[in-house]
Amino acid sequence: MELRNDRRSAVKKIKTTIFTSKSDVDSFRKKIEKTFYAEFTPNRVERISETIGGVDCDILIPEVYSSDRILLYVHGGSFVGGSRESWKSFCSLIANSTSSKVIVPEFRLAPEHKYPAATDDIAAVFKKLDAEEIIVAGDGSGANIAFSFILGLKETDRQKISKFIMFSPWLDFSEDAEYELPRKLKDSVLSFDDICYASSQYAKTVDIVSYLVSPLKAEKECYDSFPEVYIQAGEDEFLVCQIKALEEKLDSIGVENTVDIVPKMMHMFQMADEYLEEAHFAFERIGKFVNRRDGLSVKEQRERDRLIRENNITVE
Repeated sequence: MELRNDRRSAVKKIKTTIFTSKSDVDSFRKKIEKTFYAEFTPNRVERISETIGGVDCDILIPEVYSSDRILLYVHGGSFVGGSRESWKSFCSLIANSTSSKVIVPEFRLAPEHKYPAATDDIAAVFKKLDAEEIIVAGDGSGANIAFSFILGLKETDRQKISKFIMFSPWLDFSEDAEYELPRKLKDSVLSFDDICYASSQYAKTVDIVSYLVSPLKAEKECYDSFPEVYIQAGEDEFLVCQIKALEEKLDSIGVENTVDIVPKMMHMFQMADEYLEEAHFAFERIGKFVNRRDGLSVKEQRERDRLIRENNITVE
């Protein structure tokens, strides 16, 4: 597939997933479904539906996968929108790149169902999973829900999770949250006001200050037996400040982690893979993290990706 870049189209597509104070719930949900609808799953990924723990789920199965691994994915959509249908293509790409069966629950959405409804649904699915290796992943608000779910687990259950993957996680909605724009650029997709407004639909004010809704506030003792963490985000999003704060915290308490900040990319650029060449490389790095292929560090992988781009090499 020939590599190409169309940042304007990418930003337009990704902004569909951001619920703002100007949004109407029904219109927002319909626009996400329309924008991300795909008749077929990519890469010949098989899609089946099953009810797990009382929650309707998609199971996405790539042609080649590890039989003893399951990846539990929590979709984004600002807590208010998104579905297993609209995240079908994105999660199929993850299934293919990580050689994993991916389970995508249809968890309850805000504002009809406030916290902890979504985390309860994810927990119900998790309790029914039976695999030698369980990976948990999520993007944006979904990464927040997944983080909350893991922090709320008993240590014995948390030990069942080998890795936790987050794409552009929403980490802190509290009034004293710290953030700044990377390189003093305007975030073209998301603002702090946006995530705070979405969080107000998701959780009561008294809950927002809790580490189970703003996980950046979690103390050291909350991380006992915490799985290895991988975070991938774009350099041009205001969330980078909070992501780096989480990285420092994880380093200080000894939680193994990898933070992959992709140069010149916006919030959730991976969801616009048809417009951005870097999205393809990003999926590949996630796959290498999960499967520990080729022994390259994230920095070395990014340098290799840069050389491929600059020399106009085609990726399959």
